[in-house]
Amino acid sequence: MSSDLTWLLTRNSNSFLVKRNGVVLSREPGNLRNLHSFKYSGFAPTKTVDVSAGAKGVVVTLSKTKNASKVSASKTVVPLTGSTRASAKSVKALLSNYRPDLTAAALARVSRINESQKPPKPVRAKAARRNRAKKL
Repeated sequence: MSSDLTWLLTRNSNSFLVKRNGVVLSREPGNLRNLHSFKYSGFAPTKTVDVSAGAKGVVVTLSKTKNASKVSASKTVVPLTGSTRASAKSVKALLSNYRPDLTAAALARVSRINESQKPPKPVRAKAARRNRAKKL
């Protein structure tokens, strides 16, 4: 089935659609911005990109157009570990010829995932800060 026909059949009602306060969003896997549009849709276009959190970094999943009917062979999973800058460079290289229109959204999601996986900074007690200020 063509991607346009899939979008026309599922755009008004599907299980991932979220309508709140006049805004229409989508919770489908592969939707980088969570916006309900054909461009960001995770199941309507033949080429989709999914950026998600992995155990130790970011996982980028690309769909193949050749094996669309075979579920196990239709996805390419690329785990990215390391710094945010290295992950961003890898995502940019992956998407440069595949879906260049989604590069900015994928980079934003990569940076947010890497930021969320950093250990939290320790919070100092207020009393310790006050005592230090009195000594100066």
